[in-house]
Amino acid sequence: MTDISNSPTAGYPIQAKKKKWVNWKKLGNLVALFCFLLYGLVCLVPYLPAGKFWPIALLGYVFPFLLLVIFFIILVLAIRRSRWVIVPVLVLLLGWQQIRAVFAFHFFTKSFASSKPAGTLRVMLWNVSAWDQVPVSGKDTLSYRNQMMEVVDQLQADVLCLQEFFEPNNSRHFSSNIAVLKEKGYLYHHFYPKSVTYSGRRLVGMIILSKFPIVDSSTVKFENTPHSEGLISADIRVNDQVIRVFSTHLESSRTGGRGAASAVGKAKNVVSRLKLAYSYRTTQALLVRKTIDQSPHPVVVCGNLGDLPNSYAYFKVGENLQDAFLKKGAGFGRTFRFLSPTVRVDYIFADKKFAVDQFNIPDVIYSDHYPLIADLHLGEP
Repeated sequence: MTDISNSPTAGYPIQAKKKKWVNWKKLGNLVALFCFLLYGLVCLVPYLPAGKFWPIALLGYVFPFLLLVIFFIILVLAIRRSRWVIVPVLVLLLGWQQIRAVFAFHFFTKSFASSKPAGTLRVMLWNVSAWDQVPVSGKDTLSYRNQMMEVVDQLQADVLCLQEFFEPNNSRHFSSNIAVLKEKGYLYHHFYPKSVTYSGRRLVGMIILSKFPIVDSSTVKFENTPHSEGLISADIRVNDQVIRVFSTHLESSRTGGRGAASAVGKAKNVVSRLKLAYSYRTTQALLVRKTIDQSPHPVVVCGNLGDLPNSYAYFKVGENLQDAFLKKGAGFGRTFRFLSPTVRVDYIFADKKFAVDQFNIPDVIYSDHYPLIADLHLGEP
């Protein structure tokens, strides 16, 4: 019999080796692969009609965060000097088209100058949310209408593309907005009131106003969709040249989840609204693209597309045009004040015949959308 009394482990209980329940390396690899898969699907969004492939289109909302995750993976692998760092780098480059559409890199350009050189056309886009207007009798009621008019006056645009524009018609209760803007030098306008209420006394829709003569105009109506305003255009004569300015408001995504008591019911309502909005926007974007292609003049397109810059609607409407924000802006270019700081749904596109001299998104809080302003220079005809 073996004597273990003198063994160095005598008197101590023998411990079993603990079982490793989580393999963190494998888990990390699976998470990375999942993120790479989602990132790859987002890269397909511009080529897939969002009405049919809406689950993939939804991934556009998380694209900025997927970028951050991939950058973090690259950093970790670089610190470890792993040869596998090449994999997330290649994945990142796969989405360069989306990165370029979502993020602008002009951080060291000069601040936006209020003055502009001769021959430059200043265009402003703003969803004014009905001017936050209150009846004349409610003068003591808080309203941003006067402040918003001051912003328009300060920015001194030559052309205004205003959406969700409210104009009273033979009403004693509201002041005319067109009259006020006419006093500011906008002598010409084309107005399409998509919504007409109270026996024709309240009109809400899109309007193009210009300090230069409008020589022709047109309206393209969308189907009877609840949260879009159609497409309008104005041919504007500027220094012996005619420019066609478009303004469009595609279907908005309504994600309030109203009409349901439970969280599950609200989530279903949100998904249902998103699916319907993507379906509407796909058809509308194709119609807008077709109408733009028919223009005999250089075009400027101002639009609330209701969708992100890596979306099917964005790439379809902006096809063969310059995104003024990408030319002179920096960062994500947030235009919608709520939700994520990465949400850009408003755009100014310009014909490649234009040079984009300046671009700015003024930080004013009077509407749920920020205004956009761009200085464009068109060469000799």
